[in-house]
Amino acid sequence: MEEAGLLSKLEASGLTLSKIEKLGLLSTAERLGALKFLADDGTPGTLTGAAVALLGVAGGLVYVAVAGAEDAGAAPALEATLAALLGVGGATALVASSVVSKLQRL
Repeated sequence: MEEAGLLSKLEASGLTLSKIEKLGLLSTAERLGALKFLADDGTPGTLTGAAVALLGVAGGLVYVAVAGAEDAGAAPALEATLAALLGVGGATALVASSVVSKLQRL
């Protein structure tokens, strides 16, 4: 976080620690269990597992969409769209896993 200058960038954008306290962001995150989840040593592995699952299902849907492309209709387009959304979710989970892992090492 120090190398990236995260706190400085947040402060420059107007999000100061006192503003975070006033908005109750930390207490909300704690109430939702987000802080406990981030502090858990198993979180990066859980996120990586979710990413692999999402990307696997997305790949399967792409295969089904391509194999079923001969059948006219909206189904292949819907499958491809769903595959794209799952792919984005998987990629996001993979990045989140890396970020959480790095934050835990600080």
